[in-house]
Formats: sequence, C-alpha cells, structure tokens
Amino acid sequence: MIAIIITFLVTVILMMAIVTYAARRYMVVKHESKYDFDTTVERLKQTVESAGGWGFPIPEWHFSDVMSKRNRPFANVDKLQVFFICKPDYAKRMVDNRPEMASLMPCSLAVFQQNGKTYIGSMNIPLMAKLFGGVEKEIFEAVGKEENEMLHKVLD
Repeated sequence: MIAIIITFLVTVILMMAIVTYAARRYMVVKHESKYDFDTTVERLKQTVESAGGWGFPIPEWHFSDVMSKRNRPFANVDKLQVFFICKPDYAKRMVDNRPEMASLMPCSLAVFQQNGKTYIGSMNIPLMAKLFGGVEKEIFEAVGKEENEMLHKVLD
C-alpha cells in the first residue's frame, strides 16, 4: 500500500513538473521578423486593420519609451511597443458567456528589438484553447487561428 501511495505521489509531482515546464516554454512565444523594427510595426498595423473585424481598441503602448522617461530603461531590449488587438464579435461572445475572461482581453502583441533583431511576442492562443472547454475553447481556437494568419502576413 505504501508503494502505491509513493508511486502515485511521484507520478503527480512529475506531471506537475512537466506541465510547469511546458507552460513556461510554450505559453508565450516569440517570432523573429525579417524586417526592421519600424517596418514590422507598420506591417502589423496594416495587417490587423485589414483583417476582417479586428482592430485596436486601446492605443499602442510605447513601453520602452515610457520606461526610459522614468529612468528605468530595459537592459536587454532596445525598443518595445505593445499592441492590443480585439475582434468585437469574439469579445462579446466571451464576456457574455463568462465575464471574468475579460481579464485576458484584448489580445496583446509585443514588437521588440533585441541584439539588432526584431521579434513579435505573443501568447500561444492555440495552446490556451487546450486548457479550456466549451465556448471558451471555441473562441480561443478561432482567435488563435486568425492571430496566426495575421502573424504570418506580418512576418512573410
């Protein structure tokens, strides 16, 4: 009986370690851009504005500028700009179904320059979809698909 309990506990601990590792490694991703920072920013704006129903409900945030003005510049990022994107149809459906999910909205994309290269950072929305069921899963799957399509247009 003790061997069973120990085996169970070791299995649970290993599973928790694997899930924690996977969440840290894959939940937030960065995509390298072949374009410079300003071009990537412009391509992102154009792509989101031309994607059916998507838009910017909150102005872009020049994060690195704000931090520099506050004498707290980032040590390993030259430029950092955050964009908040939303598709109202998805937002309405999500909030109508489960208002607390608004804490994850709108989606954010970070364009940053590091060591002379430009990247776009984002949440791995398709992975998030796997964590939920029902309406949330359907919405996250749709958002993930459309966000990935936008990212491909920006980066290709």
